[in-house]
Amino acid sequence: MSEVSPVLSLPYIAPAQAQKHVTHNEALRVLDALVQPTVASRTAGDPPASPSHGDRYVVGPSASGLWAAHAGDLALFEEGLGWSFFAAKHGWVVHVRDENTLCAFDGSDWQPLGLYANQPLQNIPQLGVATGADETNRLAVASDATLLSHAGNGHQLKINKAMAADTASLLFQTTWGGRAEMGTTGSDDFVVKVSADGSSWTDVMVMAADGSATQFGTPVIVDEDVAADRLISSTHKHSYLTMTLNNSHADPVASSIQMGFGGVRRYACLVHAGFEQFNITAYDAAGVWKGSPVVLEFPGSASMNNALYIDKNSHVGIGKAPGAAKLDIDGIARLKPLSKSALPAASTVGAGGIAFVSNAAGGAQPAYSDGTNWRKMSDNQVV
Repeated sequence: MSEVSPVLSLPYIAPAQAQKHVTHNEALRVLDALVQPTVASRTAGDPPASPSHGDRYVVGPSASGLWAAHAGDLALFEEGLGWSFFAAKHGWVVHVRDENTLCAFDGSDWQPLGLYANQPLQNIPQLGVATGADETNRLAVASDATLLSHAGNGHQLKINKAMAADTASLLFQTTWGGRAEMGTTGSDDFVVKVSADGSSWTDVMVMAADGSATQFGTPVIVDEDVAADRLISSTHKHSYLTMTLNNSHADPVASSIQMGFGGVRRYACLVHAGFEQFNITAYDAAGVWKGSPVVLEFPGSASMNNALYIDKNSHVGIGKAPGAAKLDIDGIARLKPLSKSALPAASTVGAGGIAFVSNAAGGAQPAYSDGTNWRKMSDNQVV
């Protein structure tokens, strides 16, 4: 039978041993040194000049003098006995006072014990806060809120994916079913999409990764609300606000702003038709196109000022700003020729109405309404 214990090498009292207290006291001495050990340091290589009774150290790697050849051992100083050394065994733990840390012996060196050593936690397989983590959700938090704050200036939340075809997104759920998602899902385009059931999804907005285009999968609706500015500038209310519609198709048909009410989408449209015209078109309640009451033709390379100008006094200028007259035209005015039979009743038009009669007596000429009859301007006779 061995004379010492297998782990701490505590001496056993032999049968019929004389002076048993010597062996017993030696065992207590070793226990006193190794149980709940606290050491002053684990880096010193030379023993202190004036140690106190019971001082303990982990001998540092550069051991010399009385500590030579004892690097990594626990050193105990006792008055009258000097220094004793205990070879560390795998798994021993000590508290190091000058670092305020716990260290464990890994078989060859003393290593800080992570969180208990004021050291960063690294390569933790899972972490659950008030809930359980799993292989998919390796970080899980159950809380009313989660705070991610800055440490000096700004703060970024980074979501990284391996390849463009993978997903990096924020997913919003109801009873564990997806209802909204935003991020780069399946490509590097930024997508905002929604779902009513967690299985069928609609892309509400797609912004191309190169910034070339933004597509809306559903109509953008601006609610009727006179108490709030639904569309405002980014810098100040009621400042300039610009909405640009650009059709980059090689052979564009039209870019338009459609308006309506009562469930009908197209009572009137502002339409850029092709390259040369801007139209205000009209539709009936069934959405059938009825015509373009207003057509503006772009000037191309030529200049065109005040194509149509209406001032605050309801004076109209065509090709120029209006003057004192209700209608100023920079150019030739033309009346559509009408036959006498096509003329509306003069009483309906009212006095002052003007027409160009193609088959008036004496030849085609202008005529005016006196409120009762149409009269030729040349001789004041009834048409």
